[in-house]
Amino acid sequence: MTEIKKKIVITTLGTSILTNCDRHYKKVENLELTDQEKAYLKQESKHETPARSKEYRERVSKWLDEKCKDKEGYEKASAEFNSLLKIWDEYKNLGYNKIETYLIGTDTVAAKIAGEFIRERINNSERKDKIEVKDLIVVPGLDVSSKGSFENGVDKLIYAIDQLIGDVIQCKDRNKRKKISESICFNVSGGYKGVIPIMTILAQLYECEITYIFQEYKKLIVISPMPINFDPILTESLYFDLLLRIDDKTNKPRYIDQLSKHGFYSKDKTEITALGRLFMKMVESNHPSASNVFGYYVEYRILKYLCEKKEEFEHSKIIKVPGKDPIELDFVFEKKDSAGRDIREVWEVKPITALFSDQNNPSKDSSIKKVYISKIIEQISKQIKYPDTNIGRYKVVFYSAFVAEKIKEKAKEKIAIFCDELRKKHTAVNFSVEILDLDKVIKDKGKDNPYKAVFSGEVTDKHFKVVEPFESR
Repeated sequence: MTEIKKKIVITTLGTSILTNCDRHYKKVENLELTDQEKAYLKQESKHETPARSKEYRERVSKWLDEKCKDKEGYEKASAEFNSLLKIWDEYKNLGYNKIETYLIGTDTVAAKIAGEFIRERINNSERKDKIEVKDLIVVPGLDVSSKGSFENGVDKLIYAIDQLIGDVIQCKDRNKRKKISESICFNVSGGYKGVIPIMTILAQLYECEITYIFQEYKKLIVISPMPINFDPILTESLYFDLLLRIDDKTNKPRYIDQLSKHGFYSKDKTEITALGRLFMKMVESNHPSASNVFGYYVEYRILKYLCEKKEEFEHSKIIKVPGKDPIELDFVFEKKDSAGRDIREVWEVKPITALFSDQNNPSKDSSIKKVYISKIIEQISKQIKYPDTNIGRYKVVFYSAFVAEKIKEKAKEKIAIFCDELRKKHTAVNFSVEILDLDKVIKDKGKDNPYKAVFSGEVTDKHFKVVEPFESR
């Protein structure tokens, strides 16, 4: 069976299909939209009624039946048809055998009607196995006539795109960015021109290709992602400001003016914007100190530390689970308990910011007091519950590097709750938590560049601090 290689196309939706239809009837039948009809089409989509739209929809359907008899007719009918056909021609030559598109439009009656016609015509055409419209997403507030409304709409647009990408790309975090870049392109051929700069910025941040075509133009323009990112020095300050704000709504960000200037905070300086939350996600996956990059280095430093102490252990132990993803244990020790019995001890290495950063999935369990640690507990519980792991003692090592002192102080409170929750869930396992303070390694190196210092410095006993010790058993 041939593997289906799909390209996901996020397409801005305009109303050129309706504009072209209206031009046709004005030219051929001298039929123009009344002022009432024009006003109706500009209303929010929730105000559409079958009775008011029936005649207009029938008129558009009749025009499309006449217009879309061949590929050339489709290309001339709307910017969306034209661009999607050209995108298919482009990507089929690159080995893709299907494109799936999501239409992103404004929340108006006109956009809803246009999107539904585009979806219906494509999904019932002879190319339905090659090009498919998966969904029509309307975004409220993208009203270019009102600055306040448009800014609010842009916030909703960024959130909608982020949610969409999270839904369609399902894979482990360490592979997700590459998967997004390879699988998705942004098609900005249709829609309001005021939205194009926002979509272009989002495409660059996600490292996705951008496609564009003029309605009557034959050639598709494909823009590859540029190697751009956030200023690394500014990033650390702003990121931790946002992280503290998410954890504590009463916390006033230190750099609130800069956050607002860059669009990460609302103009009235009261809320984190969708762009601010997207910025945090990008930092968490792309910054040099991000866990999916820096975490590998930290494990290497701990491995070196344990080797120098002549400890016997197994690093990155993989346990296969039938029909499911394998379980990976960072460090495994075969030891003796106080009674001389064999006991397996496991170390799990996590960034200290993981106690804060699970913003989109806060635990609903009141006993955790809304500390954002649900994913860590879920991961540890999965390891403990699987019989083949045979875990008797479990140590979590939270490392801190380039982390504000205020974050470290708040982390101690969270660690106590975190450890208490684990002890309640798994009474047979003895838990401990330590902090590996790599910021002390940086301090020990004096005036060195902080990144150079943390990579060249040595990790010793003094850099580990026991926060929650093993219980005496």
